[in-house]
Amino acid sequence: MPVGFVLYAPPAYVPRSTAFPTSPVSPDAVQLITAFIIPGYQGQGLGRVMVQTVAKDLLRRGFKAIEAFGDARWKEPACLLPADHLLAVGFKTVRPHPSHPGFGWSCGPPCPGRRTWRWPSTGCSVRCRRSPRSGRCERAGGRGG
Repeated sequence: MPVGFVLYAPPAYVPRSTAFPTSPVSPDAVQLITAFIIPGYQGQGLGRVMVQTVAKDLLRRGFKAIEAFGDARWKEPACLLPADHLLAVGFKTVRPHPSHPGFGWSCGPPCPGRRTWRWPSTGCSVRCRRSPRSGRCERAGGRGG
């Protein structure tokens, strides 16, 4: 018996997401739209497992990041996930907002130089380097998993 679900898609398939004050979702990311776990199964770490499973699926498909809009004033189940839950399962606030902050979870943090980053529990490994031409961060290696 299923005890929960998670819904995610590339931003092109979620056109109304542009209505959020912290939009848009990065074009190389996938949007975590919503998720739900039956109340009797909440609080057991399944939310984190579901996000990690989404991450593994997306890495296999070549996506680099997951983004989500949270509800900072969450009081009861609704379409958006509570901002506190997104933080608890590993997302970082990338676009602060009093009611609908934007969150991101990527295979590695912004490239600070030449380092290798691992995304816990997904098997993802990325080497980053700063491009000598553009000065932007680039992937310098493949990913595991």
